Amino acid sequence: MLNRYVVMRSVSPFTMSQQIKKCVGKHSIRLVGDEGPGDSYLKHLPNKKMSFSVIKYGSDVEVCGPAQKSNYQIQLVLKGNCSIDHGGESIDLGAGDAAIINPLSESSLVYKNACEKLIITLDSDFVQARLAQETGMRLKKPINFDVRVEKENDNGYLIDLIKFYGKLADKQKGSANFCHVSDVMMDSVVSALLKFHSSNYDYLLQNNSSMLPTQLKNALEYIDHHLLEDISIDDILDRALIGERLLYKYFHDHLKTTPQAYIKSLRLHKIRNELISGDPNSTRVTDLALSFGFSHLGRFSKQYRDVFGELPSETLRKRSS
Repeated sequence: MLNRYVVMRSVSPFTMSQQIKKCVGKHSIRLVGDEGPGDSYLKHLPNKKMSFSVIKYGSDVEVCGPAQKSNYQIQLVLKGNCSIDHGGESIDLGAGDAAIINPLSESSLVYKNACEKLIITLDSDFVQARLAQETGMRLKKPINFDVRVEKENDNGYLIDLIKFYGKLADKQKGSANFCHVSDVMMDSVVSALLKFHSSNYDYLLQNNSSMLPTQLKNALEYIDHHLLEDISIDDILDRALIGERLLYKYFHDHLKTTPQAYIKSLRLHKIRNELISGDPNSTRVTDLALSFGFSHLGRFSKQYRDVFGELPSETLRKRSS
């Protein structure tokens, strides 16, 4: 795959790393065991919105990267194995498995057993724009996908799609020609991500929010932007330009809940996301609970456990370990 676009081959992992920093993203590496026989290569087809890279270090290495900020990455293991620790999740991938690297979390990856990987880099602004288009809402925080690509969610559609596009990219005669088809590729890949892949905005995407009444969208957008503040029904009514009875009807008909229950559930999910993705050395359960308006900590812990099956302190402890 990408045999037309070989940047380098048969070099040390450290030489590879210097070039990968330019093509894919900042990181550092260290050898895990002895250096391999030099069967390494980097293939790269650049594009501003969506680029393709095939990487093989030729040795077992650990790759540690900071938050990439400007892009999402879909990483598909073609051969070998890769272990990933990212955003509070730790997963092991084999050939045919894929993962999502989100822009705002650090990563630690271990390439093992002659690991070869296809990496598709997606512009984060484009992903956010498609999210806004899909939901019809301007959302405050960027979308954060679950790390593992679960094949059963879409019968392997996303993985098959990126394999196909990797092969299609290989047939392009040059990066200029690739620009003509990359927009179509990117739109279909991002659409598949939003439709099938779990994220912190499932509560909107799974309810097909593009079909929601405008007044309800306005209410949800207001809630999303003011979760750290006291939110009254009157505040929501003023923003949504709707009567109280109709507001409750919309919440019941479209979301199967009440405005108050929706706000509480959303705050609990936001806290969980912070516990999973935040710095374990500085994140405090009490601070998060109070900032989201849970003044009774015992009641908060019970509500959290009722929803997620564990105490918030247990979630944070898993992240720390």
